Amino acid sequence: MISEASVQKIRETAQIEEVVGEFVNLKRTGRNYKGLCPFHHEKTPSFTVTPALNIFKCFGCQKGGDSIHFLMEHEKFTYVEALRYLADKYQIEVEEDEMSEEKREQLQRTDSLYILNEFVADYYEKQLHETNTGKSVALSYFKQRGFFKSTIEKFRLGYAPANGSALVDALHKKGFKKEFAEELGLINSYGKDFFKDRVMFPIHHQSGKVAAFAGRTMKTGKKIPKYINSTESEIYEKRKTLYGLHQSRNAIRRENVCILVEGYTDVMAMHQAGIENVVASSGTALTADQSRLIKRYADTALVLYDGDAAGIAAATRGLRILLDKGLSVEVAALPEGADPDSFVQEHGKDAMLEFLEKEKKDFVIFQLDDILEKGKNDPIARAKGIKSLMTTLAHVQDAVTRDSYMQFSAQKLGASEEVLYQELQKSLEQMSQERERERKSMARREGLVSTMEGEPISKIEQETRTEAAIKDIREREIARLLIQHGHKMLESSDEDEDEAEEPISVAENIIIELEELEIGLADPTYSSILQEVTAIIDKGEMLKPTYFTSHEDEDIRKFAINVLTDPYEYSENWEEKLQAPLRTQKMPEENFEQDMKQVLLHFKHKVIEYQMKVVKEKLSESIEERKEQDTDKYIRMQQQLIEIRKELDNELRRVVL
Repeated sequence: MISEASVQKIRETAQIEEVVGEFVNLKRTGRNYKGLCPFHHEKTPSFTVTPALNIFKCFGCQKGGDSIHFLMEHEKFTYVEALRYLADKYQIEVEEDEMSEEKREQLQRTDSLYILNEFVADYYEKQLHETNTGKSVALSYFKQRGFFKSTIEKFRLGYAPANGSALVDALHKKGFKKEFAEELGLINSYGKDFFKDRVMFPIHHQSGKVAAFAGRTMKTGKKIPKYINSTESEIYEKRKTLYGLHQSRNAIRRENVCILVEGYTDVMAMHQAGIENVVASSGTALTADQSRLIKRYADTALVLYDGDAAGIAAATRGLRILLDKGLSVEVAALPEGADPDSFVQEHGKDAMLEFLEKEKKDFVIFQLDDILEKGKNDPIARAKGIKSLMTTLAHVQDAVTRDSYMQFSAQKLGASEEVLYQELQKSLEQMSQERERERKSMARREGLVSTMEGEPISKIEQETRTEAAIKDIREREIARLLIQHGHKMLESSDEDEDEAEEPISVAENIIIELEELEIGLADPTYSSILQEVTAIIDKGEMLKPTYFTSHEDEDIRKFAINVLTDPYEYSENWEEKLQAPLRTQKMPEENFEQDMKQVLLHFKHKVIEYQMKVVKEKLSESIEERKEQDTDKYIRMQQQLIEIRKELDNELRRVVL
C-alpha cells in the first residue's frame, strides 16, 4: 500500500498543466489554461486547468479534479495506477506502508504475471518480424488478409513457432518460473508450448497491460480449432475484457459511441480504415462486466454483427445486457455473408460510415422489423417475437422511456396495449425474481444471508434535526466560504495594537458564530465539510483549499472544485484600462471578509425566522394545550426575536414594513 506521505508528495509535485497537457492541447489564458474538453464534444473550449489550485474543471460537462482524478477519468486508471504513473513521471520514490507478508507476496506475484506476459508478447512479435518462418508464413498471412505494417504493430501481433518447446526454452533462459507460465496458460500440462504455429493476438486490459493471448491457426483443417485462448487466470477474466479497448478508448470517449463487433480482425480492419471507436467481445456472448466497461467510456453502444441468423440472434441477446447498464442501444446488421472485416476492407471507410448511418436502428425498431418479417405468415413466430421484445423492454432502466417504447411497439404491431402491458409486467416480475434469486445465491456464497425474510431495507436519508428548515442556499454559502477563504486571516478591528487580539481565520470565525447559535449544518455534505474543517483547526494544522479538491468523498470533491473555479477570469489591470475602480468592493479574492459577514448575517436571519415560526406555532395552540406561564414565555421570546431580526435587517440594509 502506498504510504500517505508518498501520496501527499505525488499530489504536491504533479503539475496539473503538465499532466493534462500530455492529453489535451492547452493554451494559456491569463493565470489559467484552456482547451477542448476530452470528455465530451465541444467546439468552444470550456475545459479549464488552474495551476494555482492544481485542478481541472470543464464548465460544459462539469467533470473536475486533480491530476490523479484526471488520469482515472481519462485513462481509466485505478487510484493506485494513477499514483504510480505520476510517481514514475516525476521520478518520485514510492514508499510502501507496512503490509503483511502475505499481501506483499500477492502484489509481487501479480506484478510477476504481468511482466511474464509482457515478455511473451515481445517474444511473439520478434518471432513474427525477425525469423524466416515468421516473415515468410505468418507475416505473409497478415498481409494477405489486408493488414498494413502499422496495424500489425499497433495491435502487437506475433507468431508462435511450430516447435513445441520454443517458448518454454526462452522462458527458462530468462529465468521465469514455470508455474507462472502454466497458470497463464502459456505452457500445457505436458510442459510444452500451448500456442504452436499460430498467429498471435495479445489481449490487453484497458490500461495497456497484456492480460492474455489468442492464437489463430493458418491451416484450413476442420478438426483444428480456428482460435484458442489463454486460460483464465488471476490477471485475466474473459467476461471482464474487451478486445481493442486499450487502442479504442479515446476514440470511444470522443465519439460517445462504442461500436461492438465479434472478432479480433473486425476491430483491426475498422481501425486500419480510420474507424477507431470499436471493440470486440472476442467471439463470446456479451457479459454484464463488458457492458459496464463500455458504459465507462460512452453513452451509446452500436452493435454491428454479421447479417446471418446467428449474428442477429447474438445481437438480440447482447441488447438486454447493454440496456441493463443504462446504455442507449442501436443495431446494424451487415448484408448476409459479410462481416465488418471484409466489408470495410472491400468498400472502405466512407462506405462503412454511410452504411452505419443509413442502416443503424434503435434496438426496438430492429426487433420490430424482425418480428414483422418472420411473422408475416406465421402467427406463432409473431407471438414468440413479441414476447421476446417485451423481455427486452423489461431491461430498459428508465420507466418513462420503457412506456414510450411500449406504446410505439403496440402501434407498430397493431397490437393491444393492454395485452402488451400484461406481457411486459410478466417479464418485469420474472426479471425481478431472477435478480432476487441471484442476490440470495451470492449472499449464501459469501456467507451474508440475512436471518430476516423479505426485501432488504433501503437506507433512507432522514432529517434528524429540527433546524432542517434552514437547509438552503445559505448553508451552501457557508460551506463555500470554508473552502474558498477558510484559511485566510481576518484583520483585527482593535486600533490599539497593544490590546489587539490575535487574528483568527475565516474558518475559525464561522465555527465560533455557529457555536454561539448552537446550530450546525443540516445538509450531509456541508456538515461533513464543517466537521473536517473544525477537526483540522483543533489539531492546529493548516487548512488548504486543495485539501477538499482531492477529497475521497466524491460529493465533497465536486463541490470544492465547483466553488473554487469560475468560467470567467478577472483581469488584474482592468482598473487601469477602464479607469473605473470599484468604490466599495475589492476584487473577489480580496473581498472575503465582507463576503463572510454577509453570508453569516443572512444565515442568522434565516435561523431567527425559523425560531419565530416555531414560537408562533406554539402561541397558536389552544389554551387547553398549554399553561398560562408558557404563553407569557413565548410572548417574551417572540419580542426578543423581533428585536434581533430588526438589528439584522439594519445590518443587511433591509426595509421592513
